[in-house]
Amino acid sequence: MIVTQRRLPTLAAFDSTWRHTGGLPCRSRSDFDAISVRAAARRSKDGAQLRRLLTLAAIYDGSSRTEAAWIGGVTLQIVRDWVLTFNAAGPDGLIDRKAPGKPPLLNAAHRAALIGAIERGPIPAAHGVGRWRIIDLRSCFGMISRCRSRGQR
Repeated sequence: MIVTQRRLPTLAAFDSTWRHTGGLPCRSRSDFDAISVRAAARRSKDGAQLRRLLTLAAIYDGSSRTEAAWIGGVTLQIVRDWVLTFNAAGPDGLIDRKAPGKPPLLNAAHRAALIGAIERGPIPAAHGVGRWRIIDLRSCFGMISRCRSRGQR
């Protein structure tokens, strides 16, 4: 197997380093250096956090923005977002968090009332059905707008 080494793009004339004193809108934290960021990467158990920390370590070493993006395998905007997140929350801020997701349609009280009604069963004279179907529950209770079961309509 032949292994070839990829060369970094040479855009030195058009690119700037992250740590220069000029008008860079996004600076790195001064309480970290490349060694401490790499130490945090060594301790990390999360692969995505490790990649982000190694990208930031390259920034602390004085790499250009393009080189840092190439190391991380992302675009310049994403590297900038990582720098802002790292500045705000440190190494722990670079861990992927669980997305909050959509809030539940029923609160705990409505869910308990619905479970009770299903367990008691319908009253044919009052509800007009002999057994509950999803469509019947939607029309009778009016609080289920979407169902998670396979019988969804």
